[in-house]
Amino acid sequence: MRKIQIIDDDESSLKLLAEIIANAGYEVITSTNGIDALDQFRLENPDLLVTDVNMPRMNGYDLSRNVKALRSIPIVIISGSFDPGAMNKESQTNADIFLKKPLNISELLAHIDSILSETDSV
Repeated sequence: MRKIQIIDDDESSLKLLAEIIANAGYEVITSTNGIDALDQFRLENPDLLVTDVNMPRMNGYDLSRNVKALRSIPIVIISGSFDPGAMNKESQTNADIFLKKPLNISELLAHIDSILSETDSV
């Protein structure tokens, strides 16, 4: 079973997203901040990361850069606010997908399935 790590400081959003992704057939691990997420990433070795941008202790962009420095992994960045520089930050973090909240769950799951299918064929 493929493992997805979800990071969001909003615990209700995190629980809902974790439940939806688990119901789609994935193992899910969660964190509420970037520092804990990075430690957990090292221990759990997930197949894909879904991270919010604005979080305490380490934001999603910095987390993504730190994760990519450790290992090549697909990353989906989600944000509740539109940042005109987001596309530039996305390219700096090498995120695979950048999605705006509120999320379209069908779209998110389609991206996850597609990204993980691509990594299976590599």
